[in-house]
Amino acid sequence: MNSENHPGQAVLRRIHLRIDLPYATLNLRFNPFGELDREQLIDTAMPRCDFDYLVEHLREEHTAVQFMGPAGSGKSTHLLCLANRYPEFTYVHLPEHEKRVVPVCEDLMIDEAQRLGLRQRHRLWRGARRMVLGTHVCLQKSLRASGFRVRTIQLDQAPTTEWLQQTINRKISAARRHAGDIPYIDRGQAVRLLHKFGNNVRALNHYLYERFQQYAQCPQCPQCPQGAAGAEPPGTRELFD
Repeated sequence: MNSENHPGQAVLRRIHLRIDLPYATLNLRFNPFGELDREQLIDTAMPRCDFDYLVEHLREEHTAVQFMGPAGSGKSTHLLCLANRYPEFTYVHLPEHEKRVVPVCEDLMIDEAQRLGLRQRHRLWRGARRMVLGTHVCLQKSLRASGFRVRTIQLDQAPTTEWLQQTINRKISAARRHAGDIPYIDRGQAVRLLHKFGNNVRALNHYLYERFQQYAQCPQCPQCPQGAAGAEPPGTRELFD
């Protein structure tokens, strides 16, 4: 007997599917805005600067790149993407309220470099020939005093609407389960999210994570696209508005 003649069976199957595959109704394998491993983060990231330009700059010795911006603006993501181009660099993240010894290296990447003390900076600057830094404060003066040519990438401005729309849709697409409709964001929705979050990409990701969690766990909610009769493809409107 087919499920069309027995709607109760279809309901049970959908319930069972939701227990095992909570994002299946959105045609996704996982929450696109959850915690990604390093490889997934790099694969879905869209840098907000010309990486080819930075790679050319770093070909020469005594060169440095610093990514500057407030918390949540994407400094760590940019560092990881550039680290993927330079496996020979030593990558160090400096956690808050924790002392960590940074080794003297010729090729060095430091995330949260503003946490370095003056003595640490002088020691590391003297031993390095190429450096990439993520920092909340400008370190250009001390770098130049040590003979480095510095390129500064400012991430304190809000991204473009096009960048935001492409980045969100790229992350969702990476979580696709099968061929077929998946949630997506249009330009108008990107404009509204940009107005709400500005350059705080981390806060935006957290917001979208919660939205996808809510929809995955609440299929019968009338606001949910999968629970509303005649709705658009899942999440097309409601997930982002």
